[in-house]
Amino acid sequence: MKADFEAADITASSGGFSVASAAGRTVEARAVILAGGGKSYPALGANGSCYALAGRFGHHIVPPVPSAVPLLVKDPMCQALQGQKLMVRAVSLIAGQAGQKAEGELLFAQYGLSGTAALDVSESLSIAVNRDGKKDASVIVDLIPFMSEEDLAAELSRRMEAGWSAKDLGAGLLPEKFALIMPQFLGDAGASAGKMSHGEAGRRLAAVLKSKKFAVQGTRGWNEAEFTSGGVDAREVKPRTLESKLRRGLYFAGEVLDVQGGRGGHNLAWAWASGFVAGLTE
Repeated sequence: MKADFEAADITASSGGFSVASAAGRTVEARAVILAGGGKSYPALGANGSCYALAGRFGHHIVPPVPSAVPLLVKDPMCQALQGQKLMVRAVSLIAGQAGQKAEGELLFAQYGLSGTAALDVSESLSIAVNRDGKKDASVIVDLIPFMSEEDLAAELSRRMEAGWSAKDLGAGLLPEKFALIMPQFLGDAGASAGKMSHGEAGRRLAAVLKSKKFAVQGTRGWNEAEFTSGGVDAREVKPRTLESKLRRGLYFAGEVLDVQGGRGGHNLAWAWASGFVAGLTE
């Protein structure tokens, strides 16, 4: 075992590989396992350096982007509600196509959206905006997931009929802070008082509350990303041994590969399991 040995280069040698450190030391190895992780949490030392080492042997690197990461959203609602948490259902929407779905906590922030629901749909959105450069990316949020749209519409219509003020329409259904923006919801729904029947206004407002759309401009950076999406193309690795298909004796483990396990311990389980498999080198 070599301590204080930062691998800076790997080259083929007669015995397998020659690994050079940043300080100029060299060791010979019959087999090499690249397990340097992705680019998440650079403050802890992650830098994606293994991508370049894999590239020495012809491996394609899927461009890494932050994943399980907060979303950048320019919406006055996020600023008005910053610090507010809410249990929601969320789905990513890219070029009109629904993607990842999640149920969990949504946290409104000055910059946009965080919380487990946002993190769990962030991978597809991050790939779309950060890797593919797509502009039509958004997240659709059901702000009142415990009621059907039909039941919600009926309740909102009843409240309007009873003369409830706009700011009080969400009382008991949404946190108190939402009273600040209920008039905005009415405006988004085109349900201003006096322009239509209470029944129609209730249906329109319910539709907005059940599918509020937030346009996504980007994501927060690597220091706030739990995972990395991207890395060594997994199609270039033998699935049973995690050995490179391009160079005998070269193995991969963990997040250096373009494999994502998701939150809830799945990504960690992949790191441990892949490390065990790669360690069974012949």
